[in-house]
Amino acid sequence: MAEEKKYKYISYEPKRGEYRVRIRRNGKLLFNRRCETEMEAVKERNAFLSGIGMGIPADSNPWSTDKVGDKTLGEVLPLWFEKRKRPFLKEGGVAQYMVKINWWLQVLGRFYVRDISYDIVQACVLNSCETRSVATVRNYVSALGAFFTNVGLPNPCAGIQYPVQPMPEKKAAFTDREAKQVLHYVKQEMDYWYFLLFTLYFESGMRLGEGLAFTWGDVDFDAGRIHIHRTVVYSKDAGGYVVQDMPKTAAGDRLVAISPKFKFQLYMMYQRLKKQTDRDLENVPVFANPENGYRPRSPMWLTNKFSDVLWRLGLKRKRNLTLHSARHMMATKMVKAGVSIPTIMKAGGWKRASTLLEVYAESSQEETDKALRDNSLTDSKKRKKVKVEDTQPSLVLLAGKKDDGLSQQKKRVF
Repeated sequence: MAEEKKYKYISYEPKRGEYRVRIRRNGKLLFNRRCETEMEAVKERNAFLSGIGMGIPADSNPWSTDKVGDKTLGEVLPLWFEKRKRPFLKEGGVAQYMVKINWWLQVLGRFYVRDISYDIVQACVLNSCETRSVATVRNYVSALGAFFTNVGLPNPCAGIQYPVQPMPEKKAAFTDREAKQVLHYVKQEMDYWYFLLFTLYFESGMRLGEGLAFTWGDVDFDAGRIHIHRTVVYSKDAGGYVVQDMPKTAAGDRLVAISPKFKFQLYMMYQRLKKQTDRDLENVPVFANPENGYRPRSPMWLTNKFSDVLWRLGLKRKRNLTLHSARHMMATKMVKAGVSIPTIMKAGGWKRASTLLEVYAESSQEETDKALRDNSLTDSKKRKKVKVEDTQPSLVLLAGKKDDGLSQQKKRVF
């Protein structure tokens, strides 16, 4: 039995021989740390509680404006992230934010905080944009700006100018022939569940983590839909991949329709799984790994599996296709079919129409030429085929009789 708590938020775990600090707010876990001794746990708890909150602390606090300015960025930025920023991040956002923090530590880690000015940040931005995209650098700058704003110092990131970069290249998309070639090979050479999973990516255009995260409870067999509102992310605390109850963007929460054939195949897979296990499948990912306690599979592992298939078929060398190219294929086909942009955005979970049109949708020169020729107003052959009966039927029949005067008028016109 667990020992009775002596300190709030601290409990002892006899099996591990460790003390655990867990702090929740409104049902959300803000702090979770294991310590070897009770005194260490108390220090960790007190340090977190003193740093929590987004207001400017008192001068006696180590986060006072004067004390932060007298230290280097390498001394205070990691501590600020752990105490003030990390508790408010989602599980999947911690690793991404750490990338931003580490980049600034490499660039400005030895600078005193008070010496970091607008000109210094602007120079870093212009230099980094030569090797990175503007969107990536903007994320870096926003992280540094959040630090200065939070500790109450003037923000040197305000008004930063970014260079103009060319439009992103269109992503490669599978053709129908290539997609059928891939699925035929997978169906013949690999386990059947691989065929179902890759078919789902081609037909629905799901993101990689979304296809591995949806559970059996998210599948509506009656309506033939899948509720996409989860994704697979890597958790440092869990030491592996976990299902996060939040998609990449708010627009990613959507219903995806599946074909009757795929619904039947998925239903048969569900019935077989029910016979193999007694556990409740409601919250079990559809394509979970049964050999690892039905935990979600690794997106990186699945990407490597798919790349191996492309290499064997010779598609990797030709156009550098990936599993994400199936999403590009879905967007491209829907745009060419004349589906409205809002409908495509809702089906694929895109937040901005610009992303859909600039990055995903592609059109060949032949299609552009055909569209312009079909829209031509000076094609004489098409003008000769126009009939007066089709354009002005009232000139042909009046009260059920032909009007000779109007017929003569037609001859003069044409």
